[in-house]
Amino acid sequence: MKRERLEILFDILSAISIRPKGAKTTSIIRKANINNKKKVGCLSELETRGMIRVNIDKHNRPTYIITNKGIQYITKFAEIKYLLGSN
Repeated sequence: MKRERLEILFDILSAISIRPKGAKTTSIIRKANINNKKKVGCLSELETRGMIRVNIDKHNRPTYIITNKGIQYITKFAEIKYLLGSN
């Protein structure tokens, strides 16, 4: 079954949230089960909406960190999934 965009964003935020110091691209792709092409658009959207922030490490690689707004999204989306019975 194809996932909706909101669920994909939830999965990405969840993948980032489990790494308090930030998540690397490969980790996000694996845990959220998305391809690289979809990752670029989704991460850009989440950053624009203030749900994540990006830090560049000393090797010039991005590390993604969830913000309070991103945590709120995860919480609310999980509540909606629970209410709809689609755990």
